[in-house]
Amino acid sequence: ERRLLELVEELAATTAASPERDFAALKGRLAWPADGRLASRPGARLRDAGARWAGVLIASMPGTAVQAVAGGQVVYADWFRNLGKLVIIDHGAGYMTLYGNLAELATRDGAVVAAGDTIARVGAASAEMPAGLYFELRAGGRPLDPRTWCAKR
Repeated sequence: ERRLLELVEELAATTAASPERDFAALKGRLAWPADGRLASRPGARLRDAGARWAGVLIASMPGTAVQAVAGGQVVYADWFRNLGKLVIIDHGAGYMTLYGNLAELATRDGAVVAAGDTIARVGAASAEMPAGLYFELRAGGRPLDPRTWCAKR
């Protein structure tokens, strides 16, 4: 968790994404990034004796498409310890979304994406992560509860 926070802070300080028209106005209306059921909530441990994560785990079949919840610029698309392949999108005005436990990436650093663009596919279970998509939202580096930002299921 500490290393992830350091990465988010570093990326926020070095990126200048073109802002989403008004990301804050999308609260409660964002589409979920993948099909599946919520298998964990913020603050839950994703595995025994593991760190508490700020996001949610969406139980999905491996290979399920993962879509950007809003437009922005990809600022990280690579492997990250404990989260496997990870994509981070900067939506401007300090807002970022993080998508972890990915099998294959369909985007790269620097790419500009629109809401609904497929950015990756869900990965399988591993020693670090249960099966499904790990999804997080942050504002100014602070975690936000995705359940209050995404549309009701």
